[in-house]
Amino acid sequence: MNAGARQHAQSRQLMASDSKSDYSSYLQKFNQEQNEHYFTVIPNIFQVCCCCLFI
Repeated sequence: MNAGARQHAQSRQLMASDSKSDYSSYLQKFNQEQNEHYFTVIPNIFQVCCCCLFI
């Protein structure tokens, strides 16, 4: 493999690695926000709404 092709391959590998890292980071953030939404925000909405019904 000549030097230009090797450099191009290394560049592509670095881009792929960066993309995987970015994807992993965004996925973790999304999962955390989704968890908070379904297990904190939504239950709080129902708790507030149910409390208002009995006032």
